[in-house]
Amino acid sequence: MATKRKLSSEDYRAKLQIDRNALDDAIQEHPGLLLEVHEAYIAAASIRDAAKAAVDETYATVGSKLRKLAEKRDEKTTEGRIKEEIATDPKYQAAIIEYQEAKTEADLMQAMVAAFSERGKMLAKLADLYISGYWSSAATRGSERDMRDRKAAEARESMRDSRRPSIRV
Repeated sequence: MATKRKLSSEDYRAKLQIDRNALDDAIQEHPGLLLEVHEAYIAAASIRDAAKAAVDETYATVGSKLRKLAEKRDEKTTEGRIKEEIATDPKYQAAIIEYQEAKTEADLMQAMVAAFSERGKMLAKLADLYISGYWSSAATRGSERDMRDRKAAEARESMRDSRRPSIRV
């Protein structure tokens, strides 16, 4: 039983994005998405293989008809000539186009499988960064720096005020 893709390749591409503020959600949904992408690739590869079989069948059918027609007309023909006539046959050309489209889709889904595998690795690395406090320490350093700068500015202002002569009346 062939499985239909649940999402389009554009939808899968959007799912590749990782929101570092929602790592827990991304980690939880990733195995299901990876399975879906694998299933979509299997379905696309099956369609591609069927299209290739249709190309081969069309090639054989058209070639056989051309050979029988030449025999019936008592004409001499070569394999080169038969191949040329098959290549220009509309049924064969349609089968080739269908195969190329199916191959492109299967190749795209194979690339999606690789991309989602990489996404899994990136999720693990981002989780490690989160655990180590990578983002929170950057925020803390910024606020510590701001506080130090404010204190320094207050100290400079206080020193400036203490140096001003006071006017007594």
